[in-house]
This record gives sequence, structure tokens and C-alpha cells, in this order.
Amino acid sequence: MKNRFLFSVKSVSIFHLLFLLFLSFIIFDFSLAYWYKPAKSLLHNYAASAVSIFIFVALLFLIFVSISLLFKREPAVNLAYSCIVLFPLVLLYLYRIARPNLPPIFPLTVAAAAQIYFFAVLSKDDRSVKISAKKERLVLFLLIISYCVFFSCIGVKKFDAFSLFNAKDFAIYNQTFWNTIHGRFFQNSTYGSNFACHNTPFFWTLVPFYYLAPHPLTLLFLKVLLLALSAIPFYLIAKSILGAEGSIAAVLAYMFFPYLIATSIIPPHEITYAPFFLLFTFYFFVKNRFIPFLAFLLLFLSIKEHVSLVAITLGIYALFSKKNAKMIIAPMLLGAAWLFISLFIIGYFQKIYAPSTEAAWFIAYLKKSPLSYIFAHSNISSFFRFSLLFPMFLSLGAVFPLLSPVSLLGSPEMLINLLSDRPAMLAAPWHYNVVFSCFLVIGALYGIKRTADARWIKYLCINSGKAKSLLCAFVFSSVLIHSHLWTGQLGYNRDLPHVTAAKEALSLLPKKAFVTVPRDLAVHVSDRKRYSLIKEGELGEYVLTDQKSRASLDENALKDYTLIFRKNGIQIHKR
Repeated sequence: MKNRFLFSVKSVSIFHLLFLLFLSFIIFDFSLAYWYKPAKSLLHNYAASAVSIFIFVALLFLIFVSISLLFKREPAVNLAYSCIVLFPLVLLYLYRIARPNLPPIFPLTVAAAAQIYFFAVLSKDDRSVKISAKKERLVLFLLIISYCVFFSCIGVKKFDAFSLFNAKDFAIYNQTFWNTIHGRFFQNSTYGSNFACHNTPFFWTLVPFYYLAPHPLTLLFLKVLLLALSAIPFYLIAKSILGAEGSIAAVLAYMFFPYLIATSIIPPHEITYAPFFLLFTFYFFVKNRFIPFLAFLLLFLSIKEHVSLVAITLGIYALFSKKNAKMIIAPMLLGAAWLFISLFIIGYFQKIYAPSTEAAWFIAYLKKSPLSYIFAHSNISSFFRFSLLFPMFLSLGAVFPLLSPVSLLGSPEMLINLLSDRPAMLAAPWHYNVVFSCFLVIGALYGIKRTADARWIKYLCINSGKAKSLLCAFVFSSVLIHSHLWTGQLGYNRDLPHVTAAKEALSLLPKKAFVTVPRDLAVHVSDRKRYSLIKEGELGEYVLTDQKSRASLDENALKDYTLIFRKNGIQIHKR
């Protein structure tokens, strides 16, 4: 009879309780992060966290005991571990319910699905945990197709409704390519030349596609496609680290990681094309295949100037990993050379076009008084700003990325973001954390492997393969529950009369005219030699204003203009 009950000596040992304690520590981290407000004291945060953990653990043990008494059979330990996966629910419990884009049923469903998965894995024998390579490739293919279709459709919807995220930047890139195919190589109205802002010869590879389909959405489709295809090298990396267990769950965690999936709905910044090339670079680095490693490293470097620092860091990591001399020297030399070449190119074009300090802002930042400016204005100057970094780790189970030095390979990008005076650089729906995020997820894989292979896991009656599968499922559930970091950007303007009026107004603007428009409409007039934004430049021959979005000008600014169109808050003035 003893073996039938949950709390028998055979069912629950001190190691099970330690495992619960370990997970409680993770939840404690979550609690502090989500309860933190500058107005609250640290004592209040600890008290709220402790109470939350107590209530939740009590609930888990209530479920734990109820199921055990109901079934009265030996797999009570399996049922126990299955209940433990409910821990990610705390992320919702401590999370401000006011967020409209995550209904409560979502995390409940995630936790329930993870619980079923846990029980299924624990109930099977060791060999049946593995999935055949053929099935894995099929699932990977379906994931890539689904990813491409979904975000392409979202992009079309948002474009058609004038709801693109940061339409100003989107317009800059579209005009850059539009001018290029018309003989004005990489010129734009904002910086004069894209090379006055970033050194990105990689864009040459996209020009033929844009030439065949000269439309802003072409750039978005190419970006989404490369992001989706980056799941292939990540899958290969996951297989090399974890083996056959947990690879698909790891790929799902990568594809839904908030700081990567959010790049699918932002403008086609240079670095958003990087994951595919970066991950293949790292994969061939791990496999010690020098020629393909070098080829993908060169492609990766061509994307942006600051990734040269990542290449140098990779060479340092190769040194400590005792790689062969080629793997150490090549990334260091190429990174250093690319950094100096990029600084020269950007400096040359800045002298020609004299853009604002928004162009190549980090170079302008370095010219300031670094130390005094950093301690007074940077993102590390206040704990509130610095705490914006926490969700990156929390999404991946808090501790797993910290268990591997691979996470540090993205530190140059993160250091730049922390030294910046712009808190938005630590937000999910931006492009600033792409490289750091890739290495953070890879670091989490190594952390999962290290945890699954630890000696104390054996005392939980779980072998290494099952532990990898369960830990990957736990991380994936955490990633999903953090979806509130990016899903708010999926919405778009549903005011059909207003959208219709804006389309009618845009159709009246001559293609060769110099026009001025609100930010939200910038990308729709960027297929021309010159345009400007309201209150951000010289007024053009035509000025389109939008009273509903407050993108309008006073009467004095338009005294030399004649009103030629007015409908549903949209107006066109002609000089």
C-alpha cells in the first residue's frame, strides 16, 4: 500500500524536493521582475513573491495529492512531474492582467499542453522519446512554411491599413532600394546615402529581387523568409548539442523567442537579415569546417559594421575553446579589418552628405564625453532601464542562458545597447537585440544539456534524454507565455473610411513630385526621388496632413498652399 501513495518514501525523496526548490528559485526571479515598480520597496517585492510562490506551490501539491489518491498507482512520480510544469502559470499570475493582447485562456492552454507533454514523455520508455529524423524534418518544413505565410499575411494587412511598425524607417529602406534600381545607388532623402548610416554591402544581394518586384513588401517578404529559414541552422545546432531529444521544442523556442519573432513585423533593418548567416557561421564553427565557416562569416560581416565586434569575440571564444589556429585567427583578423573599413566608409559618406546624428548614432555617441555621459544618461544609469534586459533571460527559463559562455558571444551588441541613452534598444519589437538573442538561445541549449547531464538529475529517476525533452518543453512554454512582449504589434488600423480616404489622397500625388506626408504614410510615398515627413524636414510641393493622427501643420506653415483635397480627416495642400 505504501507504494500507491504519493508521499511514500519510494515516490518522493529529498531530491524531488530539491528539484521543486530549484524551480521555485526560477519563479522567484520571475516574481521580482514582474512585480518590480520604482515606487515599491524591495521588501514588498520579496513579500509578494514569497506569498505568490507559497499559494502556487500549495495549489500544485493539492493537485498532486488529488491525482495520486484518484489513481492510486505507481506512476505517481510521473504525475508529480507533470504537475510541476504548471509553474510557468506564475508568469501570468504575476503579470499585469491589463494587457489586452493575451487572454487568460492562452497561458492556461500552454500550461495544460505542456503538462500533457510532460506526462507523455515520462510515461514512455527511453527509446520511444526520440523522434525519427524524417518526422523532425517534416515538422521543421511545416514550421518554416507556416511562419512565412503567417507573417507575410500580417505584413500585407498592416501595409494595406497604414499600420506598419515604424513606417519612417521602412520608408528609408524602400527608397534606398528604389533609388538604387533607378541609378542612384543606395541614396535616400533621410541620410543622403545608406552608407552614411551603416556599411551594408549585403544589400547588393537583395537588389535583383527588388528589381523584379519593386515594392516595399518585397523587402519584408525577403526578411521573413530568411528569418524562417534560420530555423534550419538552429535545428542543426540543437541536434549537435542535445542529440535527438528536444530538438523540435528547442526550434520552437527559438522561432517564438520574443526578441527574434518580433523582427518579423518591424522594418527590414540590416541586422534582421543576420540570423540565417550567423547561425550557419556558428554551426560550422562548432563542426570545425573552416571553408563554409569562413564563407558564412564573410556574409555575416557584410550585413552591418558593428558585427565585426562579434567576429572578434568569436575568435576569443575559439581561443579559450582550444580550436585550431585558423578558427582563432580568421574571425579576429576579419572582424578587425571590417571594423576599420566600415569606419572609413561611413566617415567618407558622412562628409559628403552631412546627415543628422541619427545616422550612425553610435559613432556620434563615441565622440561625446563617454564616462560622464554613460553614468548620467545611458541605459545602465538607472535600474529601471537596466531591468528591461531581464525578460530576455526570463523567457528562456532565467538560469539556462547563464550556464554557458556561448551567451557572451552576443555581448558586444548588448554592450552597445546598454551604453545607449535609448531605452527602446532593450525592447522586443526592435532590431537591436537580434545577434544577442541568437547566442542567448544557443546558450540556453548548452544550459539545458549541462542540467540534463548533471549528476543530481539521476536521483530524480529521469535519464538525460528525457530531461532534455522536458527542459526544452519548459523553456518553450516560458517563451510562449512571454508572447505579450511582441503580440501587441500584430494589430492594425480597422478604420476603413479613414484608410480609404488616405488611399484616395495618395493616388492624387504625382509620382515625380516632392511630397510631405505623416510618418504612417511615409512608406507609401517612398518610391520617388525625394519626400519629407511633417515637422521633420522641408515642406514639399504637396503636403498631405492627417488630422486624426495629429500629423498636421498650423495655418501659418501652409499659408502659401492651396487646399485641393479634404476627406475624413485627410487633406492635401498644393503650393
